[in-house]
Amino acid sequence: MSENVDKMMAEAQRRQARLLELLKSAPIVDIIGVVDANGAGGGRSRGEELWTLLVSLLVWRVGSGTIRHEDLNIRREVTHEHLQELRSAFQPYGVVQFRGRLVTDDSAGSPTALLESDVTSYTADAQLNEAAAKLQLPVTHDDPQFGTLTLDRRIDWFRCQTEWEGEAIELSLEEPERLADALATARTLWLKQASWNQRIQDFAVSELLELKNDTWREGNEAELTPADFKARMKLESITACPDGSFVFWHDDGGLFWGHSIEIRGNLADGPQYADIPG
Repeated sequence: MSENVDKMMAEAQRRQARLLELLKSAPIVDIIGVVDANGAGGGRSRGEELWTLLVSLLVWRVGSGTIRHEDLNIRREVTHEHLQELRSAFQPYGVVQFRGRLVTDDSAGSPTALLESDVTSYTADAQLNEAAAKLQLPVTHDDPQFGTLTLDRRIDWFRCQTEWEGEAIELSLEEPERLADALATARTLWLKQASWNQRIQDFAVSELLELKNDTWREGNEAELTPADFKARMKLESITACPDGSFVFWHDDGGLFWGHSIEIRGNLADGPQYADIPG
């Protein structure tokens, strides 16, 4: 497993290096655009000293050119301190201006720019200001069973508050362009809540109880029974996907010292995978 991970990381580093070399030979242009809902982030692979800035513009133009309604990915190798400064400059839905080396053909996979200057706020572009305002308007869908679903632009999912077995939870629906299919997955789960709840909890016990008792007990804590384990799990949210798959997320009740309990599966095969991310 470790060898496979190392190979994947090495290949990702090679792709990143090839992309940066391609960008370094591209012409420098003035870019103005609207930052996406996530703002700026960054990543660094093992063994690398510099971080890679990761940020996208949702709507943008080159100089006074035509507005483009497609994502523009922006990259730059930076120190951690510079990354923090750029996070402040690339505020979600802010209209920003900077100079960068731009590639728009298929050689980069999608429009991509290498940041080559400071980033400043730009409020003089009426069209982009209007676009930024529109992007912040809520996108909703009214469903007869689940009520009002609201698009979370940061992850491009619809969300709502609902009930499962009489308890308040959050429902998330992946792939908004396939909302009807994701809703169909949710409706199938909701038709037999008690049965699915039992299957999910039984699977969590079968996959995680031994781990709890062998590795995650504190001090003189006694071994837990299946009933003890289930009593401490608390369902917080369900993610329904258009392909019939789902994820049940639980608060662990301290079973794994604050890690979530994640159960994945699908309608055809039931629960298939358990983990304790955190």
